[in-house]
Amino acid sequence: MPFTVPTLDQIRSDILRDAQNLDETFDVSEDSDNWIRATAFASAIEGLYQHQLWAVRQIFPDSADQDNLERHANLHNVPALSATVAGGTMAVTGSPGAPVPAGSQLKADVSGISLSVSAGGVVGGDGTAQVAIVAATAGTSGNLAAGATLTFTAAPPGVASVATVVSMGGGTDDETPASLLARLLAELRDPDAGGKDSDYIKWVKSVDGITNGYVYSHRRGPGKVDVVVVSGSGVPTPAQIAQAQAAVDAKRPSACPDALVFAPTLKPVAIVAQVSLSGVLLADVQAQAETAIRAYFDTLKPGDACIKSRIEGILTDLSGVTDRLVTSPAANVPTTVNALTVEWARFGSLTLTLMP
Repeated sequence: MPFTVPTLDQIRSDILRDAQNLDETFDVSEDSDNWIRATAFASAIEGLYQHQLWAVRQIFPDSADQDNLERHANLHNVPALSATVAGGTMAVTGSPGAPVPAGSQLKADVSGISLSVSAGGVVGGDGTAQVAIVAATAGTSGNLAAGATLTFTAAPPGVASVATVVSMGGGTDDETPASLLARLLAELRDPDAGGKDSDYIKWVKSVDGITNGYVYSHRRGPGKVDVVVVSGSGVPTPAQIAQAQAAVDAKRPSACPDALVFAPTLKPVAIVAQVSLSGVLLADVQAQAETAIRAYFDTLKPGDACIKSRIEGILTDLSGVTDRLVTSPAANVPTTVNALTVEWARFGSLTLTLMP
């Protein structure tokens, strides 16, 4: 039977009742000194009850505050994951042979985040080069979209001041309490058991920047285990993949010497559709549709097909859309899972126009 915590009024009433039972002349009226003193005592006692309730919540990880949740997790060797820095490559143009030194500083034109060249390069004979870059601060803000423009703070001699992102990924924020609790409960409810699929997922998710893993046993043949790792809605950096591989190698059973950790191959899906609207602007529908469709793609795992009817349903459900016609993709978009690759359907672009 649950314990009912008394309210301040109930505690004060009990104090006054007990005192009056001992002395019939005891004044318990609201303007009496006794009533005021009883109120002060009741307030203090109520605070003790509330502190006890808080203390009980800290005993269990699923109700504990964040700092105590982290203590529970640390006891089971499940520390909270730290934010990670995004990395990738950019395309530059310039005079053939012009160097792009490591450490060169850039800023993203739209978001304003700072980046730097992590590994220098040289402009090729065709006047272009791809060089590695890294965000200056950790977090998802560094996961710039392909095609985003960057500007050198001080362009190297012979190199154009504007560059373009080829790919950026691997940036994650500090782990949320909900995510940490989910990993802790997985450890408590499903402890390691000799290399079953869930073991590999836990091992790779213990690495900063890896948000999920997917196991494909025997993809490359009997006795071989492959683990596809992702970082948010994109792919991890090579360094994060290497750390995840090391985490698996440290814990995998000796009977499985060939366990491979790798990133999926992204398969962008370009969506083209016509819509008929009532009482809304196309620009507003475009923004709502993109948000909703991105959320759908976030539910897809590597190897899942993009279902055309789901996209049609999303457009149909938007406020103000009276009709829609999705012209691309023409059908469901399958993904390939074989010994050579594991594809992951991702949102590519959305082009909406009005129906004629």
